[in-house]
Amino acid sequence: MSNIPAALCIGVCNVDVIAHVDDSFLERHSLDKGTTTVLSSDALLNLMGYLNRPFYLPGGCAANTACGLGLEDVDTTFCGMIGTDFYGDIFRNGFKSYNVAYHPVTDVKKHTSLCITLITPDKERSFVLATDMASWFLPENTLPDRDTTRPLIVYIETNMFRMTAGTDKQSMVHAVLDKYAANDTRIILNLVDTEVTGHHRDLITALMGDRLAFIVGNHEEMKVLFNVDTIEAMESAALASGQSCVITMGDRGVTLIHKGSISRIPSVIHLKPADIVDTVGAGDQFSAGFIAGLVEGMDLEACCAQGMQHATEILRQPGARPLAA
Repeated sequence: MSNIPAALCIGVCNVDVIAHVDDSFLERHSLDKGTTTVLSSDALLNLMGYLNRPFYLPGGCAANTACGLGLEDVDTTFCGMIGTDFYGDIFRNGFKSYNVAYHPVTDVKKHTSLCITLITPDKERSFVLATDMASWFLPENTLPDRDTTRPLIVYIETNMFRMTAGTDKQSMVHAVLDKYAANDTRIILNLVDTEVTGHHRDLITALMGDRLAFIVGNHEEMKVLFNVDTIEAMESAALASGQSCVITMGDRGVTLIHKGSISRIPSVIHLKPADIVDTVGAGDQFSAGFIAGLVEGMDLEACCAQGMQHATEILRQPGARPLAA
């Protein structure tokens, strides 16, 4: 038996279609800035025809975090569904350099999921996705069995509340909670963005307390989760909820709410705007650093500091995954 936890990341298998646009592009196509717009697969594929020289990278929040964990030598498995198409090959091959175990679940009838990531001159990210592509139909019976001889950290994303077709539970989040609940398992939920957080607020708050070890998100997502307008009100609501929350605050560091107390971990690394290539993947790699710290047995404040280090490094490069050797 081992006391070192393994990590299981579960989520959407996206190929990110990344393009730089101006604000007028978002307006012309009725796309919400800084959050997620959901279209049909046909409309999404049509929108891709208007992009100027996009590039394609394997992505998905939990998948990106899995890659960061793999580079930290954490024993990491990823679970998610792809199609049997060109984009599925891009996604599958994206794990090869990261020491992540991935045994693809495939759907021969649906396209691999795509996420258009639009970056405006202010480096804000806006996302476009379609929920009638392969990832969203992940069957519950394909969730991997755990190794019961060691502790487990399960990392999931709020997008999975939209996964309902492959389970008879309320959502795939609920299926994961039921399958992996154990005294030596910690389940961590990433809020992903404000749109999906707001849409599923009631489902998330119903799970707070004993079922989720941590909720991780930035301060805007947390304000939406707790339905408040200020950081002060957010902190008060998070404390009152009894839920452990890890709240990224940009260059102000991290706010940690745990066991009825609040800690503020300052950022010790500050980048000049010119040093930031884009902000894609910053939250995902913060989570990788935080979880790697948990695996290593660090205290929670040190985990947060390591998360900030990982987020800072990803800001210096394009894409959402750290560069592998």
